[in-house]
Amino acid sequence: MVEEALLTGQLESTNEPYAVSKISGIKLCESYNRQFGTDYRSVMPTNLYGPKDNFDPQNSHIIPAMMRRFHEAKIADDKEVVVWGTGKPMREFLHVDDIAAASVHVMNLPQPNLSCLYPMRCARILMWAQGWVALFVN
Repeated sequence: MVEEALLTGQLESTNEPYAVSKISGIKLCESYNRQFGTDYRSVMPTNLYGPKDNFDPQNSHIIPAMMRRFHEAKIADDKEVVVWGTGKPMREFLHVDDIAAASVHVMNLPQPNLSCLYPMRCARILMWAQGWVALFVN
């Protein structure tokens, strides 16, 4: 999503409370900056992944969920992995180390604007997770 698209359409219903809280933080920073002349910045990261991720089978996000499923299938010598959905939705991903570095960098920018340049189809993430497990898991 480009910055200009923020608040221009209806929020996705299953994600609405989370989206509203993120938008509220951005608007709070904007209001304080306007009213009090502060320079508060709000970094709104996309989907994050990295060390210490949540691999829980019930509530993990797509990258750790796919890695877990392919890992479990490889360990069990399964020939098939069941996944949900069509693989067509687009998602953006950012490694936690990259957002940490970017957040520090944002503090030094006059007018920051960061976004992921390469959203990926969920089907491509499945292939990535499958390949990762094939290469690195014994």
